[in-house]
Amino acid sequence: MIPIDSSELQIVAQSFTPQQRHQFLMNISLSRTSSLSPKRRHSNSSTNSLESTVWWRLSNFFVTQVFFGTSSNLFGPYLLLDSGDDNTWVQCDGCNPCFEVSGGNPRVQDSLTYKLLSPDDPRCVPRYIYDQSCGFLNEYMAGAVSSSGPMGTDTFLFINSQTQKPDFIQDLAFGCGLINRNINFGQNDGPQNTIAGLFGLSPGPRSFPNQLDAQIQGKFSFCLTSWAEPNLGRSTMYFGDSAQSQGPNVQQIPMHARERYHLYFSGISVNGNRLSIDPSICALTDDDASKGTGFFVDSGAPTTILPKTAYQALRAAMVDYFAQYGWQTIGGQTFDLCYTATPKEGQSFPSVVFHFSKGDQGGEVDWTMDKDNMFVRFDQIDGFCMVVGEIPDPGPCLLGAYQLANFKVSFDVKNGIFSFAPQRCQENL
Repeated sequence: MIPIDSSELQIVAQSFTPQQRHQFLMNISLSRTSSLSPKRRHSNSSTNSLESTVWWRLSNFFVTQVFFGTSSNLFGPYLLLDSGDDNTWVQCDGCNPCFEVSGGNPRVQDSLTYKLLSPDDPRCVPRYIYDQSCGFLNEYMAGAVSSSGPMGTDTFLFINSQTQKPDFIQDLAFGCGLINRNINFGQNDGPQNTIAGLFGLSPGPRSFPNQLDAQIQGKFSFCLTSWAEPNLGRSTMYFGDSAQSQGPNVQQIPMHARERYHLYFSGISVNGNRLSIDPSICALTDDDASKGTGFFVDSGAPTTILPKTAYQALRAAMVDYFAQYGWQTIGGQTFDLCYTATPKEGQSFPSVVFHFSKGDQGGEVDWTMDKDNMFVRFDQIDGFCMVVGEIPDPGPCLLGAYQLANFKVSFDVKNGIFSFAPQRCQENL
């Protein structure tokens, strides 16, 4: 995985100030909430432990490079890592309209192992037909941005975690984006853009974790590097047995994994004080196909988004806490709550804990955030902001990549378990 605003990828203009960079990322997080509404919708390897190297620099939005095709025509596009979508798609040769991609688009027809996906294939859910074959349609920002085209299958290359040699997994389905409307991956879209699509990790039938089930048994993990880290680093995304976290600091939360990865939110505490938040504001509706509510883990959202009721309670607690130092809020920034202040000796940031229900087991799991998961410093204002966004009630609630940074998070889809443990993700090799 590589953050979308890494200078290596040249997605986001390197002249961006930190505020402009975060405004770009916040806009993406807010657009994720609009996608949570009704929309249309094998192998010869014996390994159960696969991996993919991840890199980062100065961001909380990540990509991974995938490899597929045949030896004479092996493609290696960079795709956005997205735990909130089950479609994996890449812009293919023959698109119209297209967005520019450095190095051009894969000519999948040149791969000897590529074939179109039948509408009768169980992965063709929802059953969207494109030119008599199974197709896909991904819409963003209330349909203003979209990608559509045929679904196909090909052989993908993964690294075996045990042997460190390539494993070739046959017949994995993905979409070829042939109609791409208004898609760019930042402000400097153009020939320098290297992002070619999206890598879907959600629990749906088309997701790679679901398609790799025979190899990985519904288990995968990633560790997102903190935006606050000053130096380039790398980490590893694991699939299968290697994805499971162990140790005294590992905590487990029951997880609902049908359309997305939903956690059972029960509250927030600031500096040891429980906030007055009704947990139902982030509860999953009985008909989860509506996707209009819930508390979702979403690596495709750069920042956490809370409904107004929950956000305002969190904001008020922060204002009360910082009032003891005489600090005053300022407006006109990317985020709603910002201060022109630098903590001095004896001044500190409050602790923030997200609480989650353990369900039938009883009790709660406390997820304590580091200050760098909640606040970002902006030198231009000689101050800092709380990295959380607000949307109207009733939701949904999204736990974004900024808050996931420097935690190894593990998904056990079959057993409905989400695990997390603090870890410096540059060292998750």
